[in-house]
Amino acid sequence: MKKLNNTIKTNITTIIGVFLIISPFLDLFTSIGIKYNIDQLRVGIIIRGLFMLLMIYYSIFLKDNKKQTIIFLSVIFTYIILFLTKTILTNGNITYETTVIFKTFYFIILSITFINLEKPIDIKYYIACFTTYLLLVFIPNILNIGFNSYEIAKVGQVGWFNSANEISTILSILTPILIAYLMTKKNKILSVLYLIIILITFFSIGTKVPILSLAIICGFYFLYSLYKLIRKKDTKKITFILTGLFIIIISTAILLPKTSFYKNIKIHLEYLEVDNIVEIFTDTELIDHFLLGSRLKLLSQNIKTYKESSTVEILLGIGAEHRQSEMDFFDIFINYGIIGFALIATILIILIIKQKPKYTTNTKLSLLLAITIAFLSGHVLVSPAVSIFIPLLLFDKSMVK
Repeated sequence: MKKLNNTIKTNITTIIGVFLIISPFLDLFTSIGIKYNIDQLRVGIIIRGLFMLLMIYYSIFLKDNKKQTIIFLSVIFTYIILFLTKTILTNGNITYETTVIFKTFYFIILSITFINLEKPIDIKYYIACFTTYLLLVFIPNILNIGFNSYEIAKVGQVGWFNSANEISTILSILTPILIAYLMTKKNKILSVLYLIIILITFFSIGTKVPILSLAIICGFYFLYSLYKLIRKKDTKKITFILTGLFIIIISTAILLPKTSFYKNIKIHLEYLEVDNIVEIFTDTELIDHFLLGSRLKLLSQNIKTYKESSTVEILLGIGAEHRQSEMDFFDIFINYGIIGFALIATILIILIIKQKPKYTTNTKLSLLLAITIAFLSGHVLVSPAVSIFIPLLLFDKSMVK
């Protein structure tokens, strides 16, 4: 046992890295299991659960400074027990609620354990993870054998994955990490190849999330580069970057009508019986329906249900047995109440303040994307396949200066 403990302690960052590499395949097997109703392939949540237990074991039994970890985990699991007890007493679906609450609290539990990591995780594991996800979307989509992003009406393919929102978010928040990696390489062909594959993949999925992310990423790096060049008064490079921007805009205008994203915009406008996209912004309901998929309408209904709940449910949450608004911060608050939300927020703030990290520019951008998507589209903080990257961005030492 001592030998095993030493192996785990010595190689914990490598273990996490290997887990990142196998993550796309866990999602792949789960997606195929759901698609073809093969229960044996839906092993992703079990393996992710075992990984969480390993991190808890590492933090409590293999680390010297474990008092904070024990306190935070004790508080979290005490709340979970109280919530599930409330679920049983109110005749809720205990199996469903148990699954959802552990999915939701997955990222905060990993945050509590990841802060104990002493060594950085090698960037190659992030790149391998990103590349695998990217190719498992790109290749099936190019060959037209990928799963559809939507069940009806709209077009787009999500490779061999099940959730367009989840895979879009993973690709989006890892793209700045890839860019940081490519900046350290002199292989321009590799960089261009990645860029082409990313563009084709993001536009072929057909959802708004990857396009919004792409706009934020491009806008950020353009303004950041322009600012640095203006400070250096490098007129030649400024002219080059502005020319490049012009070429990108023209190319996008030419190629955009051929993409799944553009076709879905047209389908949505026809469904809303709107002739001009400008008309959308004259009506708040149309804005909600077109840009947010009626999430604000659902959120309003859920808030009403929450306000009408008992005092216990207001404190502990009403649970997840209702249609989610898919706006993570609000869903967590409504599902797990004042206490559940406060616990997550408080622990996260304490951990960040204690570490006092100085994040790299690319890490800041990834975190900005994660927070923005969590607010607008969801499937970030409540989906273990995605939420594992939040504590990694926050506490992995390779993500700080």
